[in-house]
Amino acid sequence: MPLLDLAPLANLVGLPETLLAPALILVSAYLLTPIELLLIPRRARAARNIFSILASGLQFVAFFDCACVRVDHTVPMMVLVQKLTNFAWACYDGTRSDKELTPEQKATEIRGWPSLLEFLGFVFYYPSFLVGPSIEYRAYQHFIRGTGDYRAVVEDNLLLAQGGSGVDPSKPGGGGRRVSTWPSRLVATARAVGIALAMFALNQSLSPSFNYERVAEDPTYAEYTGWPAWRRFLYCQVTGIVERAQFYVAWKLSEGACILAGMGFNGVDPVTGAPRWDRCANVDIFNIEFAENIRMYLSTLSMVTTCGRIARRQLRPLAHSIAGGRLLPIYHAAGWLATGAAVNYASPSFQLRRLDLAWRIWAADYFAGHIAMGVVLAADAIASSLPRQRPRSASSSSSRAAASSSSLTEGADAVVAALRSAAADPGAELVTATDSDAPKPRKRRSAAAMRHSG
Repeated sequence: MPLLDLAPLANLVGLPETLLAPALILVSAYLLTPIELLLIPRRARAARNIFSILASGLQFVAFFDCACVRVDHTVPMMVLVQKLTNFAWACYDGTRSDKELTPEQKATEIRGWPSLLEFLGFVFYYPSFLVGPSIEYRAYQHFIRGTGDYRAVVEDNLLLAQGGSGVDPSKPGGGGRRVSTWPSRLVATARAVGIALAMFALNQSLSPSFNYERVAEDPTYAEYTGWPAWRRFLYCQVTGIVERAQFYVAWKLSEGACILAGMGFNGVDPVTGAPRWDRCANVDIFNIEFAENIRMYLSTLSMVTTCGRIARRQLRPLAHSIAGGRLLPIYHAAGWLATGAAVNYASPSFQLRRLDLAWRIWAADYFAGHIAMGVVLAADAIASSLPRQRPRSASSSSSRAAASSSSLTEGADAVVAALRSAAADPGAELVTATDSDAPKPRKRRSAAAMRHSG
């Protein structure tokens, strides 16, 4: 028998149980965080690790089999894969010398094995257990131990003492500067929750009319195929945004829970002195929806990343060179439209998780995205085979400029010398040259001198 029966609550709020269960897991983190902050001392590392393990286990058992409803459990498994992969690479970086590491690798390297309890606490950290973010172990270690940027969190007793002011952890002893941390935590948490609620309202208000499953199954599919091409295109663009909104809800709720727990603290802004709470930022919605190329959108989609690379390598220089760069706004707008079209064209397979249904939607559009991808790749192969003019290096350009300047100087000196010679002897013929072995000015012989010599 399941621990919880969500059917009455699902009927009350009007949500399917498959969506309600994950939503309750995310919201439960906001209830568990005050319990941890108020009942467990910040320096009780073992107790905090045990609390994370038990909280995540309770969430999984209580909500992932509610009323025998099948909830997709692969999402937390994916987050675990990311965490463990990053952990393995960080351990490998810890075996290398500092000279071989980049600054980013030095910040995440792990030298020395952690305790089993702390490792499990990191793996099952409850605010990010369901949908991430995939935090680094070093960040979690600093958070649990109250070191690094998180020293201010511990020294200020949950950032509530002394009127909610904290020390600047970037300087020894706090640098004598006080920063307001607890109010910004509340503001940052409220901002994340507010964005999540706005995305939830968008999804719930438009999803009955705009969803891939509705048009992929009969009898609506026959109506969908009868629409004109432009209408099907616009429908897929709007549907892609509406479907992604539900993921924005989950990511922003998870981010807000991490901020409320303190894990989202990312040090102090060196310019303004204000605390930053973006360490656990899962997604930047604006940059995703208004990305001008796929690299800005999601670099893990290797096939579409190729399109972004092609556009930057072939089209952007062309837009720069034509009409003095006045085509750049058109290039950026076209990049945004092409990126959105490519992502939304590929979205049915991700949203439906059924190849047969995604195949029907693509077939209704005559596989236009697949054909466009083939054309782009072929055009890139042809353009890459064409000879290219090698860019001039800075050293060769400077040497050519110096040589040109020297030639101009020598030419000017020769002209001045010729003018002086002509002024001294009006009968002299002006013959100038810039070469060192050029003939000297010659004197024109007068008619009397010629008769005398004859």
